[in-house]
Amino acid sequence: MDKIDRKHSRLLDVYLWSEHQGLSSLCDELWEENFKHDQLNNTNSTKYKKMFKLVVLNLYVVWLEDETLAVGLSMSPNEYKQGSRYSQLFISRKIIPIVRKMHKKGLIELLKGSEQSGKTTRIRATSILIKEFEALNLCQFKDIVPRFIHSELVVLQETIKVKGTKTKKKILHEYEDTTATKQMRQYMRSYNDLLHHTHIDIPTLTKPYIIHKDKLIKVSHLNKLVKRIFYRGSFELGGRLHGGFWQQIGSQWRSQIYMDGGATVEADYSGLHISLLFGLQGEQPPADPYTLDYKLAGFNKVEQRAVVKRLMLNTINAKEETKAFNAFRDKAKTTKERKLKNIQLKELLDAFCTQHPLIKDSICKDKGVELMRLDGEIAMAVVNYFTERGIPILSVHDSFIIHCEKSIELKEAMNKAVSDAVGCKINITQEHQGLDEVEKIRDGDPESNVSFTNIMSIDKITKEYEQRLHEHEEWRISGINCLKGYMDIALVQPNLYLTLSKSAEEHMRLTKLEQEEADTSSNN
Repeated sequence: MDKIDRKHSRLLDVYLWSEHQGLSSLCDELWEENFKHDQLNNTNSTKYKKMFKLVVLNLYVVWLEDETLAVGLSMSPNEYKQGSRYSQLFISRKIIPIVRKMHKKGLIELLKGSEQSGKTTRIRATSILIKEFEALNLCQFKDIVPRFIHSELVVLQETIKVKGTKTKKKILHEYEDTTATKQMRQYMRSYNDLLHHTHIDIPTLTKPYIIHKDKLIKVSHLNKLVKRIFYRGSFELGGRLHGGFWQQIGSQWRSQIYMDGGATVEADYSGLHISLLFGLQGEQPPADPYTLDYKLAGFNKVEQRAVVKRLMLNTINAKEETKAFNAFRDKAKTTKERKLKNIQLKELLDAFCTQHPLIKDSICKDKGVELMRLDGEIAMAVVNYFTERGIPILSVHDSFIIHCEKSIELKEAMNKAVSDAVGCKINITQEHQGLDEVEKIRDGDPESNVSFTNIMSIDKITKEYEQRLHEHEEWRISGINCLKGYMDIALVQPNLYLTLSKSAEEHMRLTKLEQEEADTSSNN
């Protein structure tokens, strides 16, 4: 096997746990064989054995996905706090000597990190462990405890610079619970319970993972945990929903997501933060704030609009114009954009402020994190609406993915959430019309040839996906519940075959229309 690739890894999941008998027996045997005479095998050995089991389970799960994938973890004692709300299982700094002993005994490969520079250590199972793994048969649905049960779902976070380096790292702040945080946590538990019982997958995948931007993203039951994260150590900043593989992949992949065997659509707020600034001023935002009367030399209207949009997103998040301009060039899509000088970007920014004077005082004032607090509340309103009804929905900050028959209801919920928050309406865009929207158009015009296009061709759906769906449905209908929640009232979404049959009916209808038009033309 190739050497460990530091980039090809995933952080140790401290919330991963299983009571699977085969795993427990394996860990007991390995502990007895390798730690029997170790100082860790003392009066606290039960706690240490649990940490050992956690490491083994993490190694097993990543090995199932990709035998070359490694697990990253810190070997610095300062990273492990006793009694932290973010480490509720039993993790302590004693995990460090456990990992070292596993390496010494040949159970794992180890690539040492540099904690000062923010690069954590990477570990991977050796052939000794892999041989044992091959005999295990854990079911990800019934044998692994849902991650959200032991996870802290309301996170207070801050990003800081590592002293003496250019590296940044995220630190977690402890906090005292309030009525508000308790309510947030309950909402997130209910939402994660619903996601846990929903099959979310991409039908074209043979193996359940995607390589996106050189990172391996697992598309699986174990990558659906969603948390609400606040920024800069303040509950007044941020508060967006983070997590789930759908936030880690591009829109092209997201458009292929199926939930419970049915196709989905994605609807997003257009220019959300700019629009919220208008709403906060008591005004209805313009239909397209990014189209200016000003003409940027060397750019056509479409190119200029793209420049304005990205520039304004940077200026909303920046404290200074120069930093906003540098950030724009760093993320520029084309060489032509990257060559834009500060003076050109300044003229474009001034033109925007002249055309939209109502919000000019919010530009380059570091408003981004404040607006994220507001859009986090809007997202929670939409998510809670559908969670209460047992309807699966996925959040991607300013957009939402839902089953194709719920498109109209989604837009209504999105409009209400914004209206309740800032008293205005924000344009909602959607690449594909939902099945319910198509049927509504046909009801008004039976001769219409509008069709639902966001449907997977049956020859592209893999047998492996069908097997994953089948396994999930078998588990779900078996009545296994992790919490008394939305399983009992969840709406049964149209399954894959029903959706495909509707697609076939649509094809036959359009074919018939085309034939009738052809007959009419020939008669004329």
